[in-house]
Parts: sequence; C-alpha cells; structure tokens
Amino acid sequence: MGTLPTSTAPSASALQKYGAMVSLANPDKHERAWMDAITRLGCIACRVDGLGYSPAVVHHIIKHGRRVGHLFTLPLCMPHHSLGERSERCISRHPWHRAFEKRYGSELLLLDIVRQLVDRGK
Repeated sequence: MGTLPTSTAPSASALQKYGAMVSLANPDKHERAWMDAITRLGCIACRVDGLGYSPAVVHHIIKHGRRVGHLFTLPLCMPHHSLGERSERCISRHPWHRAFEKRYGSELLLLDIVRQLVDRGK
C-alpha cells in the first residue's frame, strides 16, 4: 500500500485548531484516498486489542453531535462501530462512546495512530 502525503492525512491537533468543519458533501479525491487507505488498514480497535486485521468501515469522528469531516475518520469493524456490543470482547463506538474511549483511547488519539500507520504504509 502506498502512503498518503502528510497533507492528506489530518493530524488530531487540526481538529482542535480548526474546530468542527462539517462536511455533508461527497468526499473529494483526497478524502476518498484517505478513507480507502484507512479501510485497508483494518479496524484500529481490533489492533489495540491485539486481534490483528479485521475488515473495517469508515467511522466519522463526531464533535457537538455532528460529523467533523471525511478526513477525520477511523477504520472500525462493524462490531466496534455500530452493533451495540459492550462486552469483555468488544465495545461498540455507537452507542457506548465513553466506554469505547476508556478502553481504546480517545478518537483523536486513535486518529493519530491511524495517521502514523497510513504514513508508514502499514
């Protein structure tokens, strides 16, 4: 897998610096490249748990109840994304946001990890 230029992969500090930049439009070329790259990585929560690769869907980071933008996204498998699980094996981001972040780290921390993995081509 090729790496994306750093300018394509957002830093977590950019979210805090620029605030919510809600994007309701379809992803542009750079946003699509980012989302394709992260889904190829597989679920970041499974990686944190040491489970290795699991196919992932795109999770948009949410701030103040709204999606921030297509570049502020994480790769999560369906159980970690939205199946509502909350067990020793898995905590879903939806609806268990606080429990998810307690176990796996904040979404911004996970975004930094994902960015580093994409930059290294892992």
